Amino acid sequence: MAQTPDDVEIMTAPRLRGHEAQVAQAEESFASGKMHHAWLLTGPKGIGKSLFAKYLAAAIIAQDQEQGGFFADEAPFSLSLDPQNPVMRQIMQNAHPDYLSIAPLEDEKN
Repeated sequence: MAQTPDDVEIMTAPRLRGHEAQVAQAEESFASGKMHHAWLLTGPKGIGKSLFAKYLAAAIIAQDQEQGGFFADEAPFSLSLDPQNPVMRQIMQNAHPDYLSIAPLEDEKN
């Protein structure tokens, strides 16, 4: 029996909570046309650094695809993407061709 779209569970993006200041800073930086070349995300394990990075990547890639270019002036930049946005869904699954996640390998010693 073939699966219908209703039978397939769709992965949605978890909510980004507690990073309002960082979100505002990223949106302001992008809007100014002076986006930093790198961001250092620090803090204890489990506070959402990786999720924030994925939201930022998804917003930049979605802006590029939807607005006709990375530096297009047509719409304000926002990290508030629809969880069902195709770019967001692919980024959350580490499946977008323009997204590469680099993380250290963990073993029993480290």
